[in-house]
Amino acid sequence: YVDRGWLDCEVRRGEFQYAPDKSWIIPSIDITEGPRYRVGRLEARGYTVYTREEVLDSFRGQQGQPYSGDKFRKAADRVRAMYGDEG
Repeated sequence: YVDRGWLDCEVRRGEFQYAPDKSWIIPSIDITEGPRYRVGRLEARGYTVYTREEVLDSFRGQQGQPYSGDKFRKAADRVRAMYGDEG
Protein backbone atom coordinates (compact mmCIF):
# COMPACT_ATOMS: atom_id res chain seq x y z
CA TYR A 1 0.00 0.00 0.00
CA VAL A 2 2.80 2.46 0.82
CA ASP A 3 4.23 2.04 -2.69
CA ARG A 4 0.86 3.11 -4.11
CA GLY A 5 0.38 6.24 -2.01
CA TRP A 6 -1.63 4.99 0.98
CA LEU A 7 0.66 5.85 3.88
CA ASP A 8 -2.12 5.67 6.47
CA CYS A 9 -3.43 2.24 5.50
CA GLU A 10 -4.66 -0.01 8.28
CA VAL A 11 -5.03 -3.78 7.79
CA ARG A 12 -6.83 -5.90 10.41
CA ARG A 13 -8.04 -9.43 10.75
CA GLY A 14 -11.78 -9.56 10.15
CA GLU A 15 -14.39 -12.10 11.14
CA PHE A 16 -14.35 -15.71 9.96
CA GLN A 17 -17.30 -17.37 8.26
CA TYR A 18 -17.55 -21.08 9.02
CA ALA A 19 -19.29 -23.78 7.04
CA PRO A 20 -22.20 -25.30 8.98
CA ASP A 21 -20.29 -28.59 9.25
CA LYS A 22 -16.99 -26.75 10.08
CA SER A 23 -15.29 -28.32 7.03
CA TRP A 24 -14.11 -24.93 5.70
CA ILE A 25 -13.82 -21.27 6.67
CA ILE A 26 -13.72 -17.96 4.82
CA PRO A 27 -11.26 -15.55 6.44
CA SER A 28 -11.90 -11.83 6.09
CA ILE A 29 -9.37 -8.99 5.99
CA ASP A 30 -10.57 -5.46 6.87
CA ILE A 31 -8.66 -2.68 5.10
CA THR A 32 -8.98 1.04 5.76
CA GLU A 33 -6.98 2.88 3.12
CA GLY A 34 -7.15 6.48 4.32
CA PRO A 35 -6.17 9.27 1.91
CA ARG A 36 -3.97 8.56 -1.11
CA TYR A 37 -0.97 10.88 -1.03
CA ARG A 38 0.63 12.46 -4.10
CA VAL A 39 4.07 14.00 -4.42
CA GLY A 40 3.76 17.78 -4.25
CA ARG A 41 6.53 20.33 -4.38
CA LEU A 42 10.09 18.99 -4.55
CA GLU A 43 12.86 20.66 -2.56
CA ALA A 44 16.59 20.04 -2.17
CA ARG A 45 18.86 21.37 0.57
CA GLY A 46 22.56 21.14 1.33
CA TYR A 47 23.72 20.39 -2.21
CA THR A 48 27.18 21.67 -3.13
CA VAL A 49 28.68 19.67 -5.98
CA TYR A 50 25.58 19.59 -8.18
CA THR A 51 22.92 22.17 -8.95
CA ARG A 52 19.42 22.06 -7.50
CA GLU A 53 18.08 20.94 -10.89
CA GLU A 54 20.62 18.10 -11.17
CA VAL A 55 19.76 16.84 -7.68
CA LEU A 56 15.99 17.02 -8.25
CA ASP A 57 16.12 15.56 -11.77
CA SER A 58 15.93 12.00 -10.40
CA PHE A 59 12.67 12.86 -8.63
CA ARG A 60 10.93 14.89 -11.37
CA GLY A 61 8.77 12.08 -12.79
CA GLN A 62 7.23 11.61 -9.35
CA GLN A 63 5.82 15.12 -8.96
CA GLY A 64 2.02 15.03 -9.06
CA GLN A 65 1.97 11.22 -8.95
CA PRO A 66 0.87 8.97 -6.07
CA TYR A 67 3.75 8.63 -3.58
CA SER A 68 5.80 5.47 -4.01
CA GLY A 69 8.35 4.59 -1.34
CA ASP A 70 10.14 2.34 -3.82
CA LYS A 71 10.43 5.02 -6.51
CA PHE A 72 11.54 7.60 -3.94
CA ARG A 73 14.27 5.25 -2.61
CA LYS A 74 15.52 4.56 -6.14
CA ALA A 75 15.70 8.28 -6.92
CA ALA A 76 17.55 8.94 -3.64
CA ASP A 77 19.97 6.10 -4.48
CA ARG A 78 20.70 7.76 -7.86
CA VAL A 79 21.57 11.03 -6.09
CA ARG A 80 23.75 9.13 -3.60
CA ALA A 81 25.53 7.46 -6.50
CA MET A 82 26.11 10.86 -8.17
CA TYR A 83 27.83 12.10 -5.03
CA GLY A 84 29.62 8.79 -4.45
CA ASP A 85 31.09 8.94 -7.93
CA GLU A 86 32.63 12.30 -7.02
CA GLY A 87 34.52 10.71 -4.12
